[in-house]
Amino acid sequence: MKSWTTHGRRQRVRAGLIVLGIVAAMLVPASAGATAAKPALASCQAGNMSLSLLVNAGSEAAGSTFVDVGTRNLGRTSCSLKGHPGVSGYAGHQIGAAAAWEGGAGQSVPLGVGQIAHFVLQIVHTANFPAASCKPVTVSSLRVFLPNQSQAMFLSSDVLSFSLCSAGPSNLMVRAVTTGTGFPG
Repeated sequence: MKSWTTHGRRQRVRAGLIVLGIVAAMLVPASAGATAAKPALASCQAGNMSLSLLVNAGSEAAGSTFVDVGTRNLGRTSCSLKGHPGVSGYAGHQIGAAAAWEGGAGQSVPLGVGQIAHFVLQIVHTANFPAASCKPVTVSSLRVFLPNQSQAMFLSSDVLSFSLCSAGPSNLMVRAVTTGTGFPG
């Protein structure tokens, strides 16, 4: 009888260990063995960014000028940008309507320290609009709000002077921030 009791005890211990293993497996998250996803980068803050006209800053096409604007991460950590910047002409105050957004919101653009992203600004020539309703004004400064930011940044250029409609529809269009540099093909 002693061997039967020992045998029964062993079966109960084995059954208990099996149940314990099943419960433990249920409590471990499925991703515990998988590589953890990288945490999302924080949005780039305007105070840690700079703006510049990139090489060959203006490109002409069918009644418009395309301007490639770079934004560099001057911060101490990586960050990201996603979406369209807010852009308007500036001469001590906003000139005309803000740029209309062209295209989709784009992908998140991660920026390491010192890296540059860019956006393309299209300036439709004011000659394409009736002068009476457009009221053209020449400016050489832009006010820019990077995506998801409320702090304005300013870009002035002696090289690039352009005419904006101070009334009526905006003659500016801006594309979402993207990696690298380049003009529309």
